[in-house]
This record gives sequence, structure tokens and C-alpha cells, in this order.
Amino acid sequence: MLLQDKEAFLKEGVNHSLYCSYQANAIIGIIIEWYQNDFSYSTSYLNDQLVQFLNMSVDV
Repeated sequence: MLLQDKEAFLKEGVNHSLYCSYQANAIIGIIIEWYQNDFSYSTSYLNDQLVQFLNMSVDV
């Protein structure tokens, strides 16, 4: 899904496959952090945070 949906939005020169791996590993990192903190956040909170992360942009 990410491979198809995000392709149109990537800047020229960005490796699409690497970008998707980066995003997937970020999500896995969130899940690991959640596990290591004894599932202290609700799934609704995690979902909200993930949406906020994905909607962030960094101008460089």
C-alpha cells in the first residue's frame, strides 16, 4: 500500500523502496517502544500519534 500511495508525493531523486523501508521500520520502532513500556499507551493514542507523525513535514 505504501509503495503505491506515496509514489506520487516523493521528491525527485528519492529512492521509493528505501523510503518505504524507512517508514515501515519507524512503525516497527513504535511497536517495540510500546512493548518495552508494558503497553502503557492505548491503541487509540498510538494511532493518533502515528497519524501526527505521518502528517509532519520537515523543510530542509
